[in-house]
Amino acid sequence: MRKLPLLAGVLSVVLIGTAIALAVAARQESSSKVGRQAFVSSTQGASTSSTKFVRLKSLGPLRLSNNRRGISATMSGTFSGAPVAVRVRVGENGVILAPGAVPFRATGRDSFSHVFVRGRPAPCVLLNVEWRSLNGEEAQFHGGVLQALFKPLRPPKTCG
Repeated sequence: MRKLPLLAGVLSVVLIGTAIALAVAARQESSSKVGRQAFVSSTQGASTSSTKFVRLKSLGPLRLSNNRRGISATMSGTFSGAPVAVRVRVGENGVILAPGAVPFRATGRDSFSHVFVRGRPAPCVLLNVEWRSLNGEEAQFHGGVLQALFKPLRPPKTCG
């Protein structure tokens, strides 16, 4: 009879340990002190019916010069029409910030906000917001903000 509580205790420790290990393996983590903020804001509208990602030109590019660590970029905007997917990319053909494309379905004229991150440093970065219609129907962007937090290099590098 004494073996049953001991067996139950060992089994619960193994199950809890496995759950913690799986949770840690499924996430990424990075941290650094923030030294700079950059942002671009626009009330200039845009529309697309493209099912391929296109640049949302009214929100960028946003130049981050002298980035020493990772980037945390928040994109907020007001959309209407067709459901969209939004992502943030470094440059024209560069790395897509995590988590990648984020879908959003407006019911009327609704606001959207999401944080995108990149853990690796890059000295001179241009951030571009890209978007696409999820169903090929027209989606509208009514305005928004792309804001980035990063830690600058010391001494600074010149970005072209």
